[in-house]
Amino acid sequence: MRIFLLFILTVGLVEWNLNNVAGSKIMYLKTGQVDHVLRDYIEHFFGCEVCRINFLHEFDSCGFNRCERLTTEFGSLEDWKELPLWLFEFHNGVNLRLKKERTEKDNRIPTQQELTDVEWPARKDCPSCWYADGRFDPDKIYLFLQLTYWPDELISSVKTRNLIFGRNTVELDTNKEEGERESWIYSLAGLVVASFVLTAVSWAHQKQREVERTGKHKKVDDNCV
Repeated sequence: MRIFLLFILTVGLVEWNLNNVAGSKIMYLKTGQVDHVLRDYIEHFFGCEVCRINFLHEFDSCGFNRCERLTTEFGSLEDWKELPLWLFEFHNGVNLRLKKERTEKDNRIPTQQELTDVEWPARKDCPSCWYADGRFDPDKIYLFLQLTYWPDELISSVKTRNLIFGRNTVELDTNKEEGERESWIYSLAGLVVASFVLTAVSWAHQKQREVERTGKHKKVDDNCV
């Protein structure tokens, strides 16, 4: 559930910037700022202690080239995509590390097929996401993330067929106009959800810092003694 929310937030950043209703750079979300919101969420609200420590270590050490890939500038569409793609690589990195740790306990080295099997998305779910040599196609991966965490009805079904069958273009049927209207509604709803979650996480973190700064939690504890 938690990783689900993180992917919604990262894809939501791209969708928010693309659908910026104000048309002003002031309203744009920056990847180099939103990534720290994710970090704060993991640090203060993630229940798994080992997961939290590993994430913070990778984040603070600029794992998967985070510091170079994510920017505090307004950036472009390709810059915005780097945040969900970075999270995707981090997620798969965790899967691979855990697989290697499990096989080490059995005193053996994992096979290439075993490592491939823990990568997400599975080859059968997104054949065109992966090259034969094991590398991934960033554009196809982002499209997969978009379809998974930001679905938009008719157009999503077309894009899904493109991913599975590797088609570049597919003609929409006569319901295109209706589908696009539904897509707009779903996208707007998604923007509201993503904005709310981002705001909630940011507010909770600020509240936590305020409590630590003022020592209010200590006063409450003292009164309870």
